Amino acid sequence: MVLYVSGLGPANPSIPDGQINAAPLASPPRPVEISNLFGSGQTPILFAAAALDLAAGIFQINFTAPQQTATAMELFESNGNQPGGVTLFSVYVK
Repeated sequence: MVLYVSGLGPANPSIPDGQINAAPLASPPRPVEISNLFGSGQTPILFAAAALDLAAGIFQINFTAPQQTATAMELFESNGNQPGGVTLFSVYVK
């Protein structure tokens, strides 16, 4: 699955506002995590970087979801080696 998000903060290395993301793609400012997808804990991230050919500040996150219907998930910004993180948003599907 592919998730496009904004609001993660400045890319690393930074990309000027208004510029289009191009290779080599910049990383998010901190690692991201997807958790609580199907109540399975943390979901492995396959790719997380600036979204190619989209505006600066848009990031692409690729992950593989289990073969079930998603009812909820949360996207976290990690604090590195510190426990916990910042919940960026939660998604709930009915």
